[in-house]
Amino acid sequence: MDTEVATPVRTLSYEVTRADVLAWAMFGHELTWWEKFRLLLLISAAGLIAGMVPRDIDPFLWWTLVASILGAAGIASTVWANVELRRKAARLPIPPGSFTLDRREHSLEQHSAAGTRTIDYDRIRSVVSTDRHVFILEGTVPVIVPLSAFDSFESMCDFADETDELARRTRAADTRPQNR
Repeated sequence: MDTEVATPVRTLSYEVTRADVLAWAMFGHELTWWEKFRLLLLISAAGLIAGMVPRDIDPFLWWTLVASILGAAGIASTVWANVELRRKAARLPIPPGSFTLDRREHSLEQHSAAGTRTIDYDRIRSVVSTDRHVFILEGTVPVIVPLSAFDSFESMCDFADETDELARRTRAADTRPQNR
């Protein structure tokens, strides 16, 4: 009987890369007020500098200078936002490397070089499936399962749906009033 409990229902093996962690950092990312303010300052400074280009020069040269200034500001703001997003992803405590995820009757177990992490279904807040990943949200660090862990996209979607349903059922069972 103990061997049945110890045997996983399903096992997934996969590699997590920095690109997968970056995908999580990008997922649902909205600019904070500070990021918006910095970008607004950068674009405003570009507009101010473009407004200082003298009007008495050749119109073609004027438009070229203004477009160049505004284009450079647009590129700089995009690069700046991208660097900030990559820094956020680098701060996540998810080491790249090989992972194994065991689905058990009452929990998920994630095995990596960093150790084993047990995630009870009742602690899973949500399961999100994108076109290339399944994100299992529990605590502050998500479980990231890339598409490469599955045979097909449909298999990935089925796994996400099953995990989400198990989590919902477990949470619903925990919230029922106890008869005493």
